[in-house]
Amino acid sequence: MDSANIPPGARSGRSLANFCGMLVALAMTACAHGQITNMRLGDTAALSGKVSVVTVTSEGVVAERRSVYERLDADRRIEEAIVSRLVEDDHFDESGDLRVSVRVTGFRLRSAGNAFWAGYMAGVDKLEGEFDIQQGEGHTNHYAFQLSGAEEWYFKYSATARFRSLSRELAEKISTLFEREDVAE
Repeated sequence: MDSANIPPGARSGRSLANFCGMLVALAMTACAHGQITNMRLGDTAALSGKVSVVTVTSEGVVAERRSVYERLDADRRIEEAIVSRLVEDDHFDESGDLRVSVRVTGFRLRSAGNAFWAGYMAGVDKLEGEFDIQQGEGHTNHYAFQLSGAEEWYFKYSATARFRSLSRELAEKISTLFEREDVAE
């Protein structure tokens, strides 16, 4: 088929589809990601029970980054993200027997201007630390986490939105440690 027989809108439609596909691919690569690792080799079984308390502390955040961390009210935002996710996944109950204690030891969040002008060359946003999940007085599971995100201005311009993305990623990873209760409907 020669190019004279192609309808006028087909070329621009194909270009638009290619452009949209590229944006979707960029968005998927620009999300927060990371890992949690079990700090004690025997504790790999899924957790059962409900969380009643989530606490977040950040004494490990270095002084140069502390003002940004506090301006974001980051401890509260992380706590809210974890509780929200646990509620969503039915792992939270105020009368539950589990407690989650998060200690943030590393934090880096690029300014909105730096993310806008320098993009990937400005590095990545980071959230690192440890958390424990304690069941009563008898048993505690210890984990470490390292999360990062390279969401650029065209996806999440504000530093707050980029930090919220890291908080949600941590919350999701904590929730995956619990047993899934498949309910047949």
